[in-house]
Amino acid sequence: MPEIRKVLICIILPDFNLMDRYSAVSAVVYSFADLLRKNGYEITVNDRELESWEKEFVSTSTVYLPITRYGFIKYFPKRFREFIKDLLFLRKNRRLYRSISTQKKPDVVLGWITMGNSYPADLAKHWSVPLVSIFDNPLVEEYTYLKGFPPFFKKLINQHEKRVLVNSEAVVVYSQAVKTHLQKVHGLASKFYFKAFTDFKRMSYLNATRETKEINFVYIGSFFNWHQIDDLIEAYSELHKTYLNARLYLVGDGPEFKRIKQLVQQTDIIMTGKLDGKELQALMKNMHVGVIPNALWFQAPVKLFQYSAAGLAVISKATPTIRELTSDQPCYSFFKNVEELKQQMEGFLKNPDKIEAKSKEAQEYIRGNFSENNYMDLFNEIFRSL
Repeated sequence: MPEIRKVLICIILPDFNLMDRYSAVSAVVYSFADLLRKNGYEITVNDRELESWEKEFVSTSTVYLPITRYGFIKYFPKRFREFIKDLLFLRKNRRLYRSISTQKKPDVVLGWITMGNSYPADLAKHWSVPLVSIFDNPLVEEYTYLKGFPPFFKKLINQHEKRVLVNSEAVVVYSQAVKTHLQKVHGLASKFYFKAFTDFKRMSYLNATRETKEINFVYIGSFFNWHQIDDLIEAYSELHKTYLNARLYLVGDGPEFKRIKQLVQQTDIIMTGKLDGKELQALMKNMHVGVIPNALWFQAPVKLFQYSAAGLAVISKATPTIRELTSDQPCYSFFKNVEELKQQMEGFLKNPDKIEAKSKEAQEYIRGNFSENNYMDLFNEIFRSL
């Protein structure tokens, strides 16, 4: 296999904008693409060179929301609405694939597996180059959780998911739990590698001295119902009856922002809206504990790395993937329900002195296991193996 220098990063999503800082997917892909470029690789993302994305697009200022341009469908039952949107989604995927296939031949296709297509496998076959796949989530399972019912194209989605995986020379997953799932569902014999993706541009290693007269808890991220921010509000509200020195900050926006703002308007909970760059760093210097109210069993939230790098203690929903990513280090605190979340928060309020020790340990753990060098070592190893 010739030396790999030209990498095509393929992520088949309609209306995908690599420069959208408020899309978690876009932010992670851009951060990773930039890292590869800094290490000497020539990068194309879908049908544009990385430099073209940076010149022609600017970061959008809103969290990604569901497609609204087909307003007439809102009068139909929800399942029918989702069917129409999925159908349009698949048609737009096809157009994007055609555009990508006209690009110059890369040395490798590095594809995120997305719903209802196996185009990364088609592209690798088209150019006769190896395929490395990033498995972000079990597509049907995530869809069913988010929508409340399975997709109409369930069989098609599963078939495409398997086809991409079977045709991959290497598959990157976030945890052993995910690997076990794929082997059970698809009977895969692929070569697996383990690494969760993050946004290095938001991993600021802060060395702030934080006073503990007030203990500031923070949630940073998008406001979607599946993040279960209500659970965090409930736990905090109960604690604040006893611990008047507690504060809760909610940072970000999204579809649930207005509802949550109305919910907390009679409280002292602080909602900042979107923050990024220097504004976010300034806020983080005064935070003590970062909270991840919910994550699905296969997810690797960017918040985990962001909080740890900034020198915050971390309380997270206990999932197999997050526990594996943290190696169950004692510096991380876990919970399974609202009552346990409240107990973990109370532990820091009762013993604020332990915040500094836990936050430093978490920061060093992330620095040692999820640095840019760690990622480059892994992908250089993958590329050499092809």
